[in-house]
Amino acid sequence: MMKKHVALLLGIACILLASAATLGQVEIDYWHFYGGAIGTNHEQAVAEFNATHPDIQVTSQYIGNAWTGRDKLLTAVAAGTPPDICLVDDYWIPELAATGNILKLGDYISANTVLDVFDLFWQSAKYEGEIWAMPYAASNIVLYYNKDLFRAAGLDPEAPPTTWEELRDYAKALAKDLDGDGQIDQWGLIMPTTSSAGVIYDFLPYLWQNGGELFDESNTECAFDSDQAAAALQFLQDLIYVDKVMPLAPPSQGFETGVAAMILTSSSKLQTYVPIVEFELGVAVHVMNDELMKPVTVAGGKLFTVFNEEEVEAELVFINWMTNAENNTAWSMATGYTPLSKSVVASDAFQAYLDANPNSKPAIDQIPYTRARPNIAAYGDISRVVGNAIEAALLGQQDPATVLAYAIAEANQVLADWVERLQQ
Repeated sequence: MMKKHVALLLGIACILLASAATLGQVEIDYWHFYGGAIGTNHEQAVAEFNATHPDIQVTSQYIGNAWTGRDKLLTAVAAGTPPDICLVDDYWIPELAATGNILKLGDYISANTVLDVFDLFWQSAKYEGEIWAMPYAASNIVLYYNKDLFRAAGLDPEAPPTTWEELRDYAKALAKDLDGDGQIDQWGLIMPTTSSAGVIYDFLPYLWQNGGELFDESNTECAFDSDQAAAALQFLQDLIYVDKVMPLAPPSQGFETGVAAMILTSSSKLQTYVPIVEFELGVAVHVMNDELMKPVTVAGGKLFTVFNEEEVEAELVFINWMTNAENNTAWSMATGYTPLSKSVVASDAFQAYLDANPNSKPAIDQIPYTRARPNIAAYGDISRVVGNAIEAALLGQQDPATVLAYAIAEANQVLADWVERLQQ
């Protein structure tokens, strides 16, 4: 095994890797699902790696968004033709690990790296207590808001909403019929409302803050048919149908163009917004439940997974380079993703960046209050079931308690099927 020769040392100057020159010419097939401005930045990083590592050449392929990309990867795995490396969403790890399709990268990662990277990000990389992937891009949901529209509505642009009720009240003040035709032209708030757009991800902070859970403590039964879950979903449904401050579907680039005053979405959107918005941008931590006052947001993340053991040494050279301190610092500054490690956050370079870019601070401040998505193999399939239920409540105006109760039976069957599958 080559693993005894290889270590991933994020943030450590000395990299204990065999010289790339000893590897011969190696070609690596790499898949990811970064499009747009972030995709351009990511492809530039891959190109720089290729330019500086002539003996290892990475062919990078964009495979669509997280939903279509997951389907494409699983199809390739089933056909026995996966890529050498794939950048995956954090909730894919348990399924890929449980089915034995990826290398256990914990065998190659140094103790120093494990200690330096925030534990939150290892939670997403683990399955049954062992590390199967290397974190690359880490994020959480923050509140973006339009300070110009706040001022126009008589709201303090330096005092964004901090609770659910404040979010509702601010959204009411910001939602406006600008042309007097009886229709809202400026929305107070937007968020995804469909399963395919990942609405479950946006729902999780409200669920958790309200004391609800997707699963029981043992992860053997679904638990999202609780009163707490129904109340959280009712709050979001009311924003559409009672308060009329949020549209059924978010307009394309609604926040960027000023059609919506607020949006709760990934911190990774920051540097997408900064160069294109024509208003003063504000960023704040996720709003909290008024009664429990429990600060919780949800982690997002992309991690490197390895499928081809034969070229593991070259593959780890690439992963190590993409995640080293210098590149992780540059990536975080260029995108809005949070740094992976405590040492990068504490570095003079990143602290100077935060001083000059205070809108990056909320995502960092929230790391202690951020939860990873449930780490079980069935999560990906169950998330679609729950997402469909949320969509039925938000788009179809169906009763939240009813749709969640209906979905629980299907979700528990999916969970049982996964248990049986893993026992085979």
